[in-house]
Amino acid sequence: MTIQDHPFPRVEMLIDTFAGWLKHRRELSEIRQLDRSEFDRIAGDLRVSPGDLEALVQQGPHAADELPKLLRALGIDQADLARTEPMVLRDMERVCASSMTSANATASSPPEPPPSTMRDIA
Repeated sequence: MTIQDHPFPRVEMLIDTFAGWLKHRRELSEIRQLDRSEFDRIAGDLRVSPGDLEALVQQGPHAADELPKLLRALGIDQADLARTEPMVLRDMERVCASSMTSANATASSPPEPPPSTMRDIA
């Protein structure tokens, strides 16, 4: 590719980012148009709670993108895991996606110090 093929790479990146955001917003709108019983049925079909499904939908399709890197770092072959333990892989994807929610929520706040006594825990 030459500079003539991509004269403004930053502008293209911004347009692609905006297009991805807009697509996700449309998907959220489509999900929100479902009535509660339909949404609950879909959650049941996927074997997740409606609350978990809602959180996963909010995160978007790339919420668990870090999982393959983590599995490689741990020496786990994702294809083997998918073949031998598909439900474990699915649970790992769900947990990874939901931990992104927690990480984003706590990234701006300082961590709490550990409790000094058992009374501090209660």
